Amino acid sequence: MTLPCGGTALSADDIVLFAPGSISAEPVWGLTFLAGASAGDARLVDLLFTPWNGEFGHGAFGGVAISRKIARLYDHFAFEGEIGLGARFGENGGGEGWAAIYLRYEGFPWDNLIRTTVGISTGLDYLSNPEFEEHVLHYLGPELTFALPRHPNTELVFRYHHRSGAFGTFGGVLEGSNIVTLGLRLRR
Repeated sequence: MTLPCGGTALSADDIVLFAPGSISAEPVWGLTFLAGASAGDARLVDLLFTPWNGEFGHGAFGGVAISRKIARLYDHFAFEGEIGLGARFGENGGGEGWAAIYLRYEGFPWDNLIRTTVGISTGLDYLSNPEFEEHVLHYLGPELTFALPRHPNTELVFRYHHRSGAFGTFGGVLEGSNIVTLGLRLRR
């Protein structure tokens, strides 16, 4: 169907859920190990393009997450669910847990040289240290992954581990915290 604006409407045939040749034929599970450093009071929007400008040295982070691809949209977009557990060390130490849904793009033209994906998530994050921030805040984890074409199921992960009040939506919190992480994801 053609829309009045010239685009085409999304039909049920465009959304592929576990159909032969879709994600059911791919490795759907992922196990990710993450480690990183707190970027201090740096804003996420500033860190996106210049991660080296963070105010590092205030704390560290280590975590693990399990994810599962749950749907594919067109050929190059995948939805993934993720749950993770981690710990913050240093000034704002405490246990942390998160649950999120990722939208991932997997179809860059240079994938025959280095397999690249980019993902963005939304979800909830729980931090056990109420002296630092509210217990439950919004979780956002933009990430970039790289894998060798011969080993596509072993990915190097560069992720921003961001929790905030989503512009005051959660507990009136207007600020957030950012951790710049590097990790390894194993898919199966």
